[in-house]
Amino acid sequence: ITQSRGLGDFYKRQVPTESLLSMFQRMLQTPPNDDRKSMLYSQIQYFIGYIQAYLGQPGPAVDAFEASLDSRPDASSAMAMAAVLAANHLEAEALHISDVGLQLLQTRSASELRRSKVTEADIRQFQETVRSEKRVPPPAGDIVDRAE
Repeated sequence: ITQSRGLGDFYKRQVPTESLLSMFQRMLQTPPNDDRKSMLYSQIQYFIGYIQAYLGQPGPAVDAFEASLDSRPDASSAMAMAAVLAANHLEAEALHISDVGLQLLQTRSASELRRSKVTEADIRQFQETVRSEKRVPPPAGDIVDRAE
């Protein structure tokens, strides 16, 4: 008796990470994905940054994440990106993107801040956690509250 190949076999196939990266990079070259203010562009850039962080390519990952945030500025999205970087041991880059998240919060109106999924305290806690786990010093000029 032979067994037919089911979905389990389909899901077991591995797609090389570099192929995914190439696919998303090509997607940016086709309309409407090339519209730098569209959600599609922002999401594709996020996926590119995610893959590059996974591959240990910090510069290109940050560039892609920043392009995503330029397209659709959002502090919550910035923190999701910072978490991806931190999870891939790119702590300095995670701190940089979390600073971008702080800047985005500071440019929001009061009503937008009430709808925000992330607060300044959340971002500061994330930064402190990243610094303490890898002993990354705070940037020059940062005031660190030693009372905590």
